Amino acid sequence: MNPRKRSHPDTPMDDRYDLEPPVTPTQLGPIVVARSLPVSPYGLKKQRLKSPQDLAETDIQFGCYWETLVIGVDRVSTDGLKESQLLRNREIARSVTCFDTLSTIGGERFVRTFHPSFEDTHYVGMFIHPSGYRHWIVVDPSLAPTTAIAGLYVHLRPIVLPPYFRFWTYGDPFREFIDPRKMLADGVLSQLRELFPFAVGCTVYKGGVINIIVPKGEGQYLVEALPTWPGTLGGLEVGTEELNIHTTQGDDHIRDTSAVGQITRSYDDPSSIVPYPHGYRHDLSLVTQEGEQSRLAGIVQAPSPDGVQLCPKFAQPEAALAGSRAFTLHQGDQVKDYGSSRASARHDLSIVQKEVVVEATQYLWQNNQVRRSLLWRTNTEDKSIEEASGSVLCIESPEGNGMASSESQAVLLENFKTPFPFPWDTYMHPAEKKAKAQQTSTTSSETDRIQCCLKGGFFLPDDVKAATILGAHIYSRA
Repeated sequence: MNPRKRSHPDTPMDDRYDLEPPVTPTQLGPIVVARSLPVSPYGLKKQRLKSPQDLAETDIQFGCYWETLVIGVDRVSTDGLKESQLLRNREIARSVTCFDTLSTIGGERFVRTFHPSFEDTHYVGMFIHPSGYRHWIVVDPSLAPTTAIAGLYVHLRPIVLPPYFRFWTYGDPFREFIDPRKMLADGVLSQLRELFPFAVGCTVYKGGVINIIVPKGEGQYLVEALPTWPGTLGGLEVGTEELNIHTTQGDDHIRDTSAVGQITRSYDDPSSIVPYPHGYRHDLSLVTQEGEQSRLAGIVQAPSPDGVQLCPKFAQPEAALAGSRAFTLHQGDQVKDYGSSRASARHDLSIVQKEVVVEATQYLWQNNQVRRSLLWRTNTEDKSIEEASGSVLCIESPEGNGMASSESQAVLLENFKTPFPFPWDTYMHPAEKKAKAQQTSTTSSETDRIQCCLKGGFFLPDDVKAATILGAHIYSRA
């Protein structure tokens, strides 16, 4: 008997298969034709991505077990589906709360295709970290929702901008991978300063990118002149961005009331020559009331939404990176409208504006000091709160279950905003462009693009984090 031809080496099962006689048509049983069943348009086969464990085993085989993974999630075919079927698919995709439940139909590709938040998004991917977590990633800030989709949050992934003419790309200098959901150790920061002596800081994005920050105006020169560049840093792609931080407007801090105390301590050393943020470590001053030096004069007066109780203790900033639900609150002081005899009402944030997504951790170094801050975004809204005395980034406590009885913790205060590095801006929709052109006197070329900004807040000093928050009460939205 001639052995059958195979394109792979022989195995014991192949030898057994060669010795068995071929099956002739006379040995087959009677052919039974089953009744054809209608195929449900939304009953697609569940297509799963590899688990982090499977990915780790695959990476070990190729010798890169520390590397993170970014997978593009494509759409499934919708040819031949009726409008009623599309509506049904949208309802199913919107109702999915976890990929590990039986209610998930079609897997990531199904949710990416039919979920309303992803229908108009050109690129949707999945970032998978070797430590075992994953989340959605997009590159267009205007199409990134702040609510979880299928139990996973959506994060922005900057388009990496490395040097153009690098003649040598060296390997990853870190033995362990960098986790964007954790703070960088002091040893890692020291090594980064040695690798990039021209840099003034770095930003670690949860989308799987670490950008080296250079002084404003030097980014173009560096990307054209640097001959060497690392392939990855701790498993994350490496890019560049320019330092571009804007403070809030001065009128946001004006109040027509009597003094609440005196400045006992300032945590910054600002300069009258070098612009912001030089000399700022926390952008904060300690104000105490007369005769009560041990009490803080109302650090946070924040009404909590939906009856959530605000814990009188600050949370660690790293807790905001772990994927907990985050939102912003503004201080409850009313601000008088100058030039008018009436006091303006508080601009309470809407439910959409309260929801935020923590996107990155930024490190700026000056001499031997490192300023750490968190960057977050609201839902397509990059403007500061009007006529409010400030805003507070809060998270739900890990013990909370999302109900009204859960506790929330303040993390830090909003201090600045910075443009999203790349794409530098996004195109306006035609309706928004026309409306803005009618409201302003700018030309059409100036309104073709809008800029997406991330809000940021410096880490609080240790003695402030250990203090008790005044005015932590339970408020009902009703």
